[in-house]
Amino acid sequence: MDKRVFTEIETAAYLGMSRSYLRQSRMEGNRDNRTPAPPFIRIGRSIRYLKEDLDIWLDALPKHQQLNQTTKGMTTKYNANCDNINDENTIMLYKLNNN
Repeated sequence: MDKRVFTEIETAAYLGMSRSYLRQSRMEGNRDNRTPAPPFIRIGRSIRYLKEDLDIWLDALPKHQQLNQTTKGMTTKYNANCDNINDENTIMLYKLNNN
């Protein structure tokens, strides 16, 4: 049976990111010129990540052909188009459908 819900440690391993990145992005939220935070849920006091949300989040990240490309335009477009949307899953789906 495949896991649907990941802990912070499992999420860090799944994404290949550090736990500190997950914590910092959760606390700071989305900032200009930074990779947006992956969506998470709270179950009581525990933080959990849904595998399907992580997959959508990964697919929504901009793809680069070379290292000197910037994501500023992508971040600006993303923020401008999602100003009135509050649900993180809706934002990710909107972003996927409008790339």
